[in-house]
Amino acid sequence: MSGMALFNHRKKNAAKSFLKKFPGNVNKTNVNDNIIDGKQAINIICEQKTVTVKDIQYLITLGSDLDCKDNSGNTPIQTIMTKDLAQKREIIFCFFKNSSNFDQSRINFTSVFISMSKSENYEQINEFNRYYLIYWFGVQKEILMKKHKGSSENKKKTKKQQQQQKQINCVSFVLDCLNNEEDLIKFKKMLKQNEINLNFKDKKTNLNLLHALIFSNKCDNLESKLQTIKEIVNQNTKAILNSKLSWSKYSELHLISLKPALPQFTNELTAFLISKGSNINTTDLSNATPLFLHLKQANVCNEIVKSYLIHKELNVTIKSRFSQLTQLQLFCKHNCNSLELFKLFLERGARLAPKVYKKKTVLHLVCSNANTSLQLIKFLVKKGSNINEKTSNNLPALFFLCNNPVCKEKFEILSYLLKNGATTNFCSSFRKLSPLHVLSCHPQVPQFLKCFDLLVKNGSSLNVECNRLNTPFHYVMSSNRGLTKEIIRKMLKYGYSLNKANTFHQTPFTMYLTQPNLNPDIINYCLKSGGNIHAKTASKANIVNTLTENYNLRSFDLKIVCKYGAKVGLSPKHRPGNCPLHNVCKYVKDKIPNIKCLLDNGANINQLNLLKETPLLIITQELLKLLK
Repeated sequence: MSGMALFNHRKKNAAKSFLKKFPGNVNKTNVNDNIIDGKQAINIICEQKTVTVKDIQYLITLGSDLDCKDNSGNTPIQTIMTKDLAQKREIIFCFFKNSSNFDQSRINFTSVFISMSKSENYEQINEFNRYYLIYWFGVQKEILMKKHKGSSENKKKTKKQQQQQKQINCVSFVLDCLNNEEDLIKFKKMLKQNEINLNFKDKKTNLNLLHALIFSNKCDNLESKLQTIKEIVNQNTKAILNSKLSWSKYSELHLISLKPALPQFTNELTAFLISKGSNINTTDLSNATPLFLHLKQANVCNEIVKSYLIHKELNVTIKSRFSQLTQLQLFCKHNCNSLELFKLFLERGARLAPKVYKKKTVLHLVCSNANTSLQLIKFLVKKGSNINEKTSNNLPALFFLCNNPVCKEKFEILSYLLKNGATTNFCSSFRKLSPLHVLSCHPQVPQFLKCFDLLVKNGSSLNVECNRLNTPFHYVMSSNRGLTKEIIRKMLKYGYSLNKANTFHQTPFTMYLTQPNLNPDIINYCLKSGGNIHAKTASKANIVNTLTENYNLRSFDLKIVCKYGAKVGLSPKHRPGNCPLHNVCKYVKDKIPNIKCLLDNGANINQLNLLKETPLLIITQELLKLLK
């Protein structure tokens, strides 16, 4: 083990020993010290799958800093938001409750919101929104109930008491919506009896009744919910529309885009609010419009996008601060399945010219999309898109098309690009990958052989090698999905060898043998075609050594390799020099069937590695680790 590796190993052990002694090893003097990698005690505890409210409460009593950041810039609450915990809600509320200044929680949330916007994780954004509002309005309800002095026994109430009761009713309704326990029928009765303040707006969060209804996750009766929203908006349109939440600057349209229910409901509600005066170009804290947030979600419904694009006042040139893509480029990246919508974008002022990250054009994005079509490619070429324009990595549109694993019209689009002058002899700047290399990564694609033949006929070099000396045949054999004897036979006809070694001394045949779910027919065919199952790496390790380092190794795959004569007793030259039996005892999850397979095929149970360890000693050490 190198010096740096040993150092990292000791640091990991230090963290483990600290956590085992928790909470006894933590006190008021060291609770805010950096334990490991710039992390304090609360950062480490929040990373654990078994963290509970009691753990957090204990650290808070010791004076732990709730806003401390780890080496990745994440606060404890941000770490908790990424976990699937049994007491997640209670832990989040614990952070809010123990905040020295609750208003500061909104400021902290702003940074959480921004970081989540970068990662495009809208589920976490919505979840945090709900936690924050549930806690906030729970606190407000308690305050209002204490102030309210009216008695339910008195039939007559003063105007002030009636206003207080309406305020409590509003806050209660908001809480019901946020907690998924809303009762729309009861709410409608309260509306008719004038027991709800329709102009309700919380001063701190700026949240109103419309926001609360949209925030609700209840989708049982969408028609009733939609009708209720329409009643509220129709009665006080000016007061309730275009109001933004204070911390994230979300409007009602942003909330709809972040919480898509059923496309028909979302589409109808969006169209209704826009017709009543909702600002279609309103922006949030990150300068994103509602349509922008819709487009960032994969497989957004075309009808929803169209409901925005039909409005001439829509500004499609607005771009979020946290994205380098325009709205048209987002559409090309995630959806791109409608030429009609594409034309509508252009009618609203979208431009094809701007390049994005790494100088990608719209044509590059369209060729990368799973839903792309020949019709759309033809439209772009007619509009002046340059087929051979390259990115900063020296990649034209043809490369992205070849690397697209699920395009249904791949062969037709490839034929069209080649007929219109697309070049085939180029390589990526870093890995030196050619179109044949990336095409060969997906042999499961329909018409794979036809696409391969077409590239070869149009000048692609068969003998091209990447920076690791892999040929296209290496990539074909390293993907077990859709690989057939017919594909291998065709590759061998082109002159590829099953025994051509790359820089890691891996041949196409041995690369296939490291894949899960091996096919005996393919192995037999490769052996008959000259494949060498005894090929060794630079450290003199064979295929069995490589297989047995895989945690999820199946005994079925190991039996197949052994059946065809692979040796089971070789030890590589590098430390620790483990033979396959050592590897199974140390690394593999399903140990017993694999150990039995190796012993049945002649493995020496007493074989020593370079550290003078037997397989029995290694498996004993692994069992002791589990018992600690």
